[in-house]
Amino acid sequence: MEAYFFGGNARQLFGAFHEASGSGEHGVVLAYPGPQEYMQSHYAFRLLAAQLAREGRSVLRFDWSGTGDSAGDGDSVSFQQWRNDLQLAVQELKDVSNARTVSIIGFRLGASIAASTPFKQPIEALVLWNPVVRGQNYLEELGARARRRFGDLLEPPPWWRQGHAHELLGHAISSAHLAEIEALDLARQAVSSAGRLSVITHKMTSQQQGLLTALKERGVKAELEEVEDAGAHFHDDSMLLPGATVARLAGRLKAV
Repeated sequence: MEAYFFGGNARQLFGAFHEASGSGEHGVVLAYPGPQEYMQSHYAFRLLAAQLAREGRSVLRFDWSGTGDSAGDGDSVSFQQWRNDLQLAVQELKDVSNARTVSIIGFRLGASIAASTPFKQPIEALVLWNPVVRGQNYLEELGARARRRFGDLLEPPPWWRQGHAHELLGHAISSAHLAEIEALDLARQAVSSAGRLSVITHKMTSQQQGLLTALKERGVKAELEEVEDAGAHFHDDSMLLPGATVARLAGRLKAV
């Protein structure tokens, strides 16, 4: 694995490149979830990237602007900036590897960003792993998680007691970005032009089924697979990634 910064001088992104064990002509970009779920999923993404590289794929995972080790402040990010980041990551993977085709695996909010990005170059396959379909539901989930984490403390953090309007599960967030999340409706906003699209979920919901229907109506070759362990072990402070889930995610790229 090689860790480095890429992108323009104004806003550099932190990336981790996993060289393929073979030719690496097919590359995969991994799109992290939002910052509220970044730490819980970080190790799982490392395992997934390593597995994909062992199977002969060049892999790049990266931190969104304003998150992790990338440049920018958390309260100044936007969906459009993250869409630009993703396009930069796709081009970066092609520049540093032998990848001729690129697929994307996005998790949670990362999947939503990937599905709503109008890519400037062809994407072979797009795997949406437990995507956030409705932003309002996502915010409710994070709010419930915050109450579980901090509600029983004798001395909760001051920002939690005060109900700070510009904080989301311990991360700074602007009013504009919060409004973006609230307005997220992936069934309406998805614009994917990938050759193939798959939704991997641990429990099929009516919202995900609606997303699949909307995509098919737009002529997107989309399919949904229910995998029991895909996200079932995603808890407040950790995330376990069963081998079966890794196999299913990698399997979605086998035909490429």
